[in-house]
Amino acid sequence: MRRMKLAAGLLAVIALLTACGAQDPADSTDNGPDLTANATKTLRVVVPSISAYLGNPFQAVSPPRAETTSAIFDALTRVSEKGEPSPWLATSWKRLDDTTWQFTLRDDVTFSNGEKFNADSVVASVAGLVGPAGTGAVARLFLPDIAGATKVDEYTVNITTKASNGVLPQQVAALYVVPPKYWAEAGPDEFAKAPVGTGPYTVTSISTTEINLKANFDSWRKPIVGAVEIKQVADPGARTNAILSGQADINTGLDIDRVDSIGNEGFTVLPLQNQGVYLLQFINTSGTPSPLDKKEVRQAINYAVNKEAVLKSVFQGLASIASQGVAPGVAGYEESVKPYPYDPEKAKQLLAAAGYPNGVELTAVYSLGAFTGDRQILEAAQSDLAAVGIKLNLNQDTTANMTSYLLKGQWPANMFSTSYLAAPTQDATKAYFTNSCLRSPGSWCDREQADLLVLAGSQTLGSPERADTLAKLARAVNENPPGLFLFNQVKIIAYSNKVAGYSIDTSTNVAWENIYFK
Repeated sequence: MRRMKLAAGLLAVIALLTACGAQDPADSTDNGPDLTANATKTLRVVVPSISAYLGNPFQAVSPPRAETTSAIFDALTRVSEKGEPSPWLATSWKRLDDTTWQFTLRDDVTFSNGEKFNADSVVASVAGLVGPAGTGAVARLFLPDIAGATKVDEYTVNITTKASNGVLPQQVAALYVVPPKYWAEAGPDEFAKAPVGTGPYTVTSISTTEINLKANFDSWRKPIVGAVEIKQVADPGARTNAILSGQADINTGLDIDRVDSIGNEGFTVLPLQNQGVYLLQFINTSGTPSPLDKKEVRQAINYAVNKEAVLKSVFQGLASIASQGVAPGVAGYEESVKPYPYDPEKAKQLLAAAGYPNGVELTAVYSLGAFTGDRQILEAAQSDLAAVGIKLNLNQDTTANMTSYLLKGQWPANMFSTSYLAAPTQDATKAYFTNSCLRSPGSWCDREQADLLVLAGSQTLGSPERADTLAKLARAVNENPPGLFLFNQVKIIAYSNKVAGYSIDTSTNVAWENIYFK
């Protein structure tokens, strides 16, 4: 009963956070920060992992990223939970033609090294992304159509795309802006070791295990706390112990099993939904024949797993079962599309119809700890699949190797664990694009789904026509699944009751400038 009450309470908090922007309700009774005292303090944060790309803003744009990127850099826009772009470094925008958008920029922003933010900064950032220095950049997965940028005047810039694009204001939420002179002098590798942005903090040291930041009190997002220390702590139990013992103030990846104990100790527990759709992605682009070439096999896999049982045992009611490639609240989520029910007999029938009455053997590669509850989820799926005649070999690998496989399109398996992330655009086209054959190399190719993706990308944001296209896409993805859809992920953050002002949006941008010690 205690667990059920807690789950219900947290789900109520999730609804409140979605409506109100993830603000800490405890802050309403706080008298505000002591600026002098806070300027001398250090905020200590433990995170599951730190990006191997350090401070390269064109690489560190997907998890793990939010722990650092939003402290150092700013993008042209940010996207709300409803998928609507809002001003950030750009104050307004308009579409000039099918392939050109014009952005008006803020005129009061300076990089931490003293360079002025203006149209030249945006032109240099786009050139850095689409030019040779951006080859293999993860950001190209977020900005697939971007072609170039031209300066109109000091605070106006035109950005062009390769094809008709109706959603560029959403997509440039992934375009972090660099100081053009320093970027040119340092080059991508050296810049990553000593990054410079317009955010509230600057880097004093950075590695793949620890990042130290100091306040940039001249930032347009003026911070309150004087320094931030971010440490990688891979073990969930060690992260929890760090905040319980006072060695850390914030834990960005709380183990669900510790929600009760942390809450009872007086810490704030913050569940964040829409953290991607967790699935085992099917691969049908390798050129090697596979049982996954048959739609019946792909459907059988989805029928074979008892997701409801895993939901209760692993997530304790704090997540939801996935029916498609985006979670509720993301533009393009279709409520009428329902998850595959647990039906092992149906799975066996489909296997037989596909020509595999004696079952099949498949291999999946995964990175342990990359997603909440991944070990328990995959082991449960493996057991359920075995019960219908599908032998699933699970091969553990590193996060760095998984990223390399994705960028090169070379996978040592039939499937891999991943998350369809809609952030930072909060749009279905972003979620599906990364693994589709619209990206070369992609892991999954279905012509109908690809055509719908292209159409949705060209249509005007928020139009009835686009909504209809996205609904068709959701139904097509469910009918011909590109993977074993598992769960709409939830990220759980915990922080000390001494901390106030903490907030995080659905795209996991942290408002570092608002955090302070009571």
